[in-house]
Order: sequence, then C-alpha cells, then structure tokens
Amino acid sequence: MRMSDYILTILKAKPVIVMSWGAQKFRRLDDNKGLSFTVNGFRYRGIVKIEYDRGSDTFNVIIGENTIEDVHIGELVDVIDVYVETGDMGQDDYEECVNDWMRTVKI
Repeated sequence: MRMSDYILTILKAKPVIVMSWGAQKFRRLDDNKGLSFTVNGFRYRGIVKIEYDRGSDTFNVIIGENTIEDVHIGELVDVIDVYVETGDMGQDDYEECVNDWMRTVKI
C-alpha cells in the first residue's frame, strides 16, 4: 500500500473532522513519503503535508510555517485539527464560530 493511501485511511477514520477543514486536492508526495492536501479552516487556510518517518514510526506534519514532529497515528487527526480548525478554543467558542459561519451560508 502506498503511504499516501495509508494516511488517507487514517484521515477517513474521522470524516466529520476532516470535512470541517474543507480538505480537498489530496495528492501523493513525489517521494511517496506521504500526502498533501489543502484546507480552509477557521485558523489556517493552505497546504498541509503529512510525511511518514520510518525510523521513528511516526508522522511529521507541516502546516504553513509549523512543523510538528513525532506525531503518532492515533493523534494525527487531532493534531492537525488544533492547527487548522480549533486552536485553543473551548467547545463553546468553537460552536460559536461554526454558528457564525452558518449565518453566512446562503441557500
């Protein structure tokens, strides 16, 4: 299995969170070390790269100027969510952001 496909299966385990980022344009990294995609979150809009580090059996996540090293498989989605969507917001603050966004949606 390609590493990009493996990472995608990890992300698909928490689809609602990944969808909240507006994740799209998924691409395999040229060296087959990982996956990149674009996001449109409350905190960050741009490219996210996830690279597998075979030596430590962890992932390195590059989000804008930030590189988060040694991310374990079970933490991957939650770590990205903090940088892309929620930051240090509590649940109430996050729900307020979502509600504010929902008020801008036109049907």
